[in-house]
Amino acid sequence: MLLAILVMATMFGLIAVSFVFLQSAKQSISQQLAYEGQTTNAAQAGLVDTLSWFRRQTVQPVSSFAPVLDATASPPVNETDDASVGLVRQYEISDLGNVWGRYEVRISEVADVSQQRGKDNAGSVWELTSHGYVYIQHDDTKSYDESPNRILTQVEARTEIQRLTLVPPANAAINADRGDAVSTASSTRIFSDGNIGIAYPNSTGSPSRSGEVKAAILQSTVADYNSEISAVFGVSQQELIAMADIRAASAADLPDSLPGMSLVVITGNATFTSAQPLSGVGVLVVFGDLTLSAGSASSYNGLIYVTGDYTQGAPSSISGVVIAKGDVAIQGSSDFSEVNYDQSILSQIQRSLGQYRFTRNQTFTRIQ
Repeated sequence: MLLAILVMATMFGLIAVSFVFLQSAKQSISQQLAYEGQTTNAAQAGLVDTLSWFRRQTVQPVSSFAPVLDATASPPVNETDDASVGLVRQYEISDLGNVWGRYEVRISEVADVSQQRGKDNAGSVWELTSHGYVYIQHDDTKSYDESPNRILTQVEARTEIQRLTLVPPANAAINADRGDAVSTASSTRIFSDGNIGIAYPNSTGSPSRSGEVKAAILQSTVADYNSEISAVFGVSQQELIAMADIRAASAADLPDSLPGMSLVVITGNATFTSAQPLSGVGVLVVFGDLTLSAGSASSYNGLIYVTGDYTQGAPSSISGVVIAKGDVAIQGSSDFSEVNYDQSILSQIQRSLGQYRFTRNQTFTRIQ
């Protein structure tokens, strides 16, 4: 009996120890996973902060990556915690255990890869590398990686940023790949004060106009007309899609309201109706046909680019520019369909959207 009791007590003791061990291991693993998530967030924050730095530079495109720290300037310049390294920030994650986060985007690891990506202009494409750290800070007078401080986890993040351009084939309300592919019905208005109403390449026929056109030049051929994506936006189709603020397969997949000054890419045909009119400001790219149905009451300010046919029913109003590679039909009824070339809107969009944007998916590698 005594021996049995002793064996049972030993077994219960081992079970209790194993339970405590498992609980401790579970807590340690959970803590480690939490630290890894924090480190990934730090590395990603470095990429976002660097994108913001490129966008803030007054001279575009940027020719060199050099964040500044100058407390003596008026006002002080505080773009980084350590200008000798690059763009550096560190911050407290938890005062329990003195856990801190840090990211470094090093000058030596930010590279202008414009030439490698086939771009003519230097500074068009930049490759970024960001290092994220979570560390224990025992001594704030020493570096994060210097004893007694200790790095817990480290993650490296990489991506690319690129400038988006907006260069229509011509300063015209409607830009079409063929003149004879354009038709405007009665109760339609094309405005282009001081510019061209309808532009198209040489030897492609003439538009069929029944509506009103008010422009310095009602319609005109353009010798160097180029409506390719690379010419208009300065990027490839794949890069343009990667840059989009919103990507959708159809108009039905879009949110109820489009965010202001956004690049929206629809990868299929898109139809807007009275139940879902086109409304917003920015750039709309449709890889397919775009239809603004009669009665939709659509109103859009910006650049519309369509690889297929473009059909605009009444009532509707577009201010900016329309570029279509297929047929263009501006249709009217008792109400009007209007297309107004507006350089001021295009300039605003260029300043807002024609900045550096992420063009490749961010990749993360755990180093430690």
